[in-house]
Amino acid sequence: MYVRTCLLLVCAVLLCCANAEHHHDKVSAVAPCPLMVKALDAVRGIPAVGLAVTVYRKTDDTWTEVVTGVTGRTGEIHNLMTDADFPAGLYKVKFDTKPYWKKAGISAFAEYLEIVFEAHAGVHTHYTLPVLMSPFFQASGAIAIPKDDH
Repeated sequence: MYVRTCLLLVCAVLLCCANAEHHHDKVSAVAPCPLMVKALDAVRGIPAVGLAVTVYRKTDDTWTEVVTGVTGRTGEIHNLMTDADFPAGLYKVKFDTKPYWKKAGISAFAEYLEIVFEAHAGVHTHYTLPVLMSPFFQASGAIAIPKDDH
């Protein structure tokens, strides 16, 4: 079971890396896309379509909602915000996983998945956050494309 889970996670990250490069080239030519999310349903082996996502920024010890979105047919959300809306700082991205599983008729353990990260701490400006999820297991990561690659 452990080996299968690890293989699924590796495949998801590789898929997201390939997609991040593809979308980076296409989207950045039209409009800045500093933050993109991709969610995969590991139970059904499909993109997690209709997953609600909320982005928060920490200001003065308080989390402030910045933007919300819902994953599309590819399990992705592009153009959540522009570069101007995404200054350096601490961010939290919340994936509402329990309602997603409930809609699919599956009972889930976790209410949500959160990723907290510091944006633009170095030279990174574009982030892709891939999520691999099942009702009792969630894995996340980050793909950061350096500013020099824009």
